[in-house]
Amino acid sequence: MTSEITTFNPAAALLREKLAEKWWSKAPVLVMDDASESGLASTIMLAKRYGGTGTSTLALILEFLMRQEALIIEVGGNRCPMFRGRSEDLHAHFPISDGNRINEAMDLRLAHPDRVAILEFEPALYTDTLRIAKDMISLDAGLLPTIFYVCARHEADPLYERNALANKIDQTFICQQAAQCPAAQDADRLVLPWLDRSIMEFLWAGAGDLQTSLEQCRGSWTLQEARLNLEQFYKALVGDR
Repeated sequence: MTSEITTFNPAAALLREKLAEKWWSKAPVLVMDDASESGLASTIMLAKRYGGTGTSTLALILEFLMRQEALIIEVGGNRCPMFRGRSEDLHAHFPISDGNRINEAMDLRLAHPDRVAILEFEPALYTDTLRIAKDMISLDAGLLPTIFYVCARHEADPLYERNALANKIDQTFICQQAAQCPAAQDADRLVLPWLDRSIMEFLWAGAGDLQTSLEQCRGSWTLQEARLNLEQFYKALVGDR
């Protein structure tokens, strides 16, 4: 009964509309730093040493914040159900059984230089991401990738960060997987935004993108909290703490 009142109450619908208009009027738009001389749109690499850290969700969050459709490429591992609703021109998966999955994924990325691309690598390839990024930079063509390394909760001091600095991969962000009530975190880590279970259920059902999942969220308070969490993540990412 309560849910029916919330859904069909005209005043509640009007309030939801006003909240949406206010948020969208100042909604952040993420712009990645790319070399001006490059003919390649932003290339974002998502790495993790352990599974279950939320990198697939992060891919959809970054796409949402950039306000443009991205080519999401899964390199290894099993295909994530979240991407089931994406068209073939917005998603590709090179399975773990494909021994040439890294080269095929990178060939696909460079075959669409005008598209923002987000490459999610399986845990077994987490060290390869540094090599790939270093090779892109060494081509001296302005191919500057951005890496997001997502730590598991038990990773206190990942070597990945030091190795990235040693290889002069400057655009590297060390992230902590999302938690509903996060404890104090390292100031140098980005905490991934928490999304309510109702929103995540739509994603896992194959919504294909975050915007669709947010639109289907029935709770106005839940939706506003998600928006605030996304905005806080954006501010931390661009350095506006």
